[in-house]
Amino acid sequence: MNQALPLLAARQPIDGNGLQFGIDWFAFTAKGAQRVWVVSQLVELLGDEWREWQLVRRSERRERTRGPHGSLMEVDWAEKWVHVVIKGKGCRAVGTEAIVRLHEVLFTKVGEAYRAKRVDLAWDDYKKRVTPEQFRERFCDPVTRLKRPEVVCKARGGRAIVEDAPNGGGSYTIGRRESNRLLRVYDKAAESDGAVDAIRIELECKDRVAVDVMEALVSGSAECRSAAVVGFLVGFVDFRGGSGNASAAASPVLVVGGTRGGGAQGQAQPRRASWAGGVEDGLHAAELVRVPVAVPPERRRHRAGLARVAGRQPAGQPSASRLAPTDQSGAVG
Repeated sequence: MNQALPLLAARQPIDGNGLQFGIDWFAFTAKGAQRVWVVSQLVELLGDEWREWQLVRRSERRERTRGPHGSLMEVDWAEKWVHVVIKGKGCRAVGTEAIVRLHEVLFTKVGEAYRAKRVDLAWDDYKKRVTPEQFRERFCDPVTRLKRPEVVCKARGGRAIVEDAPNGGGSYTIGRRESNRLLRVYDKAAESDGAVDAIRIELECKDRVAVDVMEALVSGSAECRSAAVVGFLVGFVDFRGGSGNASAAASPVLVVGGTRGGGAQGQAQPRRASWAGGVEDGLHAAELVRVPVAVPPERRRHRAGLARVAGRQPAGQPSASRLAPTDQSGAVG
């Protein structure tokens, strides 16, 4: 139990509602970059332990190596790209702020040749107010196994998959592996052998959504990282009864836990986002309040660059969408 404390300390602090936010997976591709340069950036921004990478396999065209905390690096000499996967243990070891900074620095130095490929956003509920089974009952009809009509969800067909955690506890998954978003609600205490005694709400974001998530994190402040991205969670699954505009949650948001305002940016009339609704003791108890966050000019330029990387560049400009392919885990195939 004590061995897990340094990893937990690297995440965002637990708020007054017993929630802790952190990035739990980060994968990116840098086209045209050299492996030595990418490693030097990891060492500079994440620490000396990221200097050592062990060879896993090598072919005439590619090389795969394994780094700290199970991280992976793939290099393609023919296509000239480097792909890096920092898994959950690595993200917790270095902390969310370091991952956000790494993304910002790489984008600044490499520009449109750099792209975030996968980001997992994790909220740990140490009060365990919504179990995976309760979430399943709230989300779908037990007979038809289809989502309930009052639930707004962007998962195709609104279907869900029930799984079992390796050590019991259970989990509930919404979405498909091949889609750009997938939500898991599971017993982290069972999955981690008690190291993290919480229910984990985890949103896996890929490709264009991953780019948007990192832009939102960079545009937000270190004090409210969760606030900057909770809109992606609400935008994917919302229990507000189907009366709202789901697309409105995709913009950067400010979330105030336990209050109805807070901060200079929270002066506008807030709109409550009832997430994990109906089970009134769920994340709804955290009083998630959404108001638009003003994006400074320099961040707007950053957003414009990321938009081009995501394939939304104006007509006539070259596409940057042909980057390294990834498998379902976020690693290069």
